[in-house]
Amino acid sequence: MSFDAPWIMSLLLVVAGVTGFAAWRIHGRLARLATLGAAERIAALSTLDVRRRWLKLWLWAAAAACLVIALARPVWGIDAELIQARGAAVVFVIDISASMDAEDILPSRLERAKLTAFDILASMDGSLIGFVPFAGDAFVQLPLTDDADTARLFIQSANSTSVTRQGTAIAQALELAATVIDERVAGEALIVLMTDGEDQQRDPLPVARDLAERGIKLHVIGYGTPEGDVIPVRDAAGVVTGVKADRAGSIVISRLDEPLLQALADAGGGYYQRADSTGVEAVAVIEAVRDLELGALGARLRTVSVPRFGIFLALAVGLLAAELLISERRKL
Repeated sequence: MSFDAPWIMSLLLVVAGVTGFAAWRIHGRLARLATLGAAERIAALSTLDVRRRWLKLWLWAAAAACLVIALARPVWGIDAELIQARGAAVVFVIDISASMDAEDILPSRLERAKLTAFDILASMDGSLIGFVPFAGDAFVQLPLTDDADTARLFIQSANSTSVTRQGTAIAQALELAATVIDERVAGEALIVLMTDGEDQQRDPLPVARDLAERGIKLHVIGYGTPEGDVIPVRDAAGVVTGVKADRAGSIVISRLDEPLLQALADAGGGYYQRADSTGVEAVAVIEAVRDLELGALGARLRTVSVPRFGIFLALAVGLLAAELLISERRKL
């Protein structure tokens, strides 16, 4: 037997402590009764059933222990789970670093990327969607889901102020996107990378090749221009207060790294296109998604551990019910 939340088992120490304190109280009362005279002791014990009091205590302790075990979610045994597979999965990997706030493409690189993602989402019908934002670090914001509205909400809320480590960790983001794609995907999957490609931490080309070997296509959309633009600096309210400068005080110009992004698309077996204000960059991806949706649908069996918390929860309820029904007083 194992537990999904093993740390909750530490609450058994609390149960043991409360039980020990209650037992000490019972012993104390019996000790005080022993000091009384015979007549007084007989009168006190005439309505008190010591054995029932002990029984109620142990029933309560056992019920509390069962409840703690249920909360820790015990699992054992193996069962088969039927998973409905979908024809396609699309994972959006969007750069939210500060350079994506540049406005050489309107309204900004990041806002244009969001609009592109929304255009693609609007064309999808029942496919699985994932979202991995990144800057200097990457993280899974949304595992695969068929809820397009939730995906749209997460993408809309992405911004450069939500990350503390700047940079463009494309390799890490692509690796995370690959882990999002699971056995629910019946056909080929697609990763859509949206970035300006600037300020790399390590070479992402080997990761793109690995994706292609796994049958995961990588489409890349570049945001910005080779000439570049300044990076606006905003306050907490989102008002522009200046432009980004380096330590020497020189204004930083952020440029689109188009050769790298083209190489990534080639290595990943997909397309590269530079974004513009017309939104035409979404067309190739929409067509690719529609091709993926022609993949066979089906169902797969997956073996999973069986949760058993219900057994302990039922035991806890039964023991508590028994404890409440038992009276520690005799009927005269």
